[in-house]
Amino acid sequence: MQLELVGCTGAGKSTLAARVADVARAEGIELVLGDEYALKQLGLGHLRTKWLRAVLVHVLALWGCVSRGWRHRRFIKFASHVLRQTPIPRRQRWNQLRKVLKQLGRYEVIRSRRQAQTSVLVDEGTLHAAHNLFVHTACDLNPEHVRQFAELVPLPDIVIYLRQREEVLVERTLKRGHPRISDQTHQAVAKFVHEAVMAFDQLSKHERIAPRMLVVQEIGRAHV
Repeated sequence: MQLELVGCTGAGKSTLAARVADVARAEGIELVLGDEYALKQLGLGHLRTKWLRAVLVHVLALWGCVSRGWRHRRFIKFASHVLRQTPIPRRQRWNQLRKVLKQLGRYEVIRSRRQAQTSVLVDEGTLHAAHNLFVHTACDLNPEHVRQFAELVPLPDIVIYLRQREEVLVERTLKRGHPRISDQTHQAVAKFVHEAVMAFDQLSKHERIAPRMLVVQEIGRAHV
């Protein structure tokens, strides 16, 4: 089973993923985080150098995308088209497309190599690609693009949407910053966060995604 965590920047996805993995290990449940699983396919799960692990995951994901990406050529064409229309610098467009292709490639690596008894938890997988494609300070969210995305994106078995109040997300993003927000003002950050929340809320209601999605509302440190 492939599970994916989605949510706006600052929602606490990485923290929750680590906690879920710890609880699973304590309970004897076989659950592996996505990047860890990908590295194990290369026999390199023992590596602890952060930058080297990131490079190797990118290489493996690229291989997955090249070898199996033809299955999702309509989705790739759609993502490329959306980014070409987005009024952001060309370098940023390529960077966002690279991230989308990485998410797609990692999805295929996990899908093709996953063992039946193993659950793989991915932080920011294929569905989270909506954040890379649609959430920008330079333009408004296009609901029609989100709808098309929902119809084309390859889906994991279960999606966990970690939802947080917008004011909390804005506060956290102002503190940590974000590479796609050039003007780190409260207004720019608030717009960025609002666009992300609207995108994920729309996806959560789509008929293809809703049956697979569990919405978790975070309040402070508690999850309900």
